[in-house]
Amino acid sequence: MKLTIKPHKARIEIIPLIDVIFFCLTFFMVYGTLETQSSAMKIDLPKTVHVGDPANTTLIVSIRNDETIWLGDNQTSLDELPGKIQTELQQDPETMVVLHPERKVPYDRLVSVMDCLAQVGVNHPLLGVERKKLTEE
Repeated sequence: MKLTIKPHKARIEIIPLIDVIFFCLTFFMVYGTLETQSSAMKIDLPKTVHVGDPANTTLIVSIRNDETIWLGDNQTSLDELPGKIQTELQQDPETMVVLHPERKVPYDRLVSVMDCLAQVGVNHPLLGVERKKLTEE
């Protein structure tokens, strides 16, 4: 008796290739969002891994641990802040307001600054955080 072996046609499985392509796409989309960072002055911010990135002109309001308020690189008072913010918003209504409170800022000080922003129509300011790597603690 003679044993006959039929040759099999080679097949290319496309499903594993699709998985690899989607993994690469997801990796580059996530990595691309973590590339830019903007800050008016160096302050000690809380850290996060997941963060958005404002695309428009930004106006940065910083609150230091000593409760001083800074608009960009200039120190200002709580009474002067609404007027200065309103002036900036009149020049460019698309300006995004980013609030950078340091880690140990008292909660009531943060709320009072947010109230000032709400007086001039900034109801949803962005909260600035410092980006960190997944392995940092």
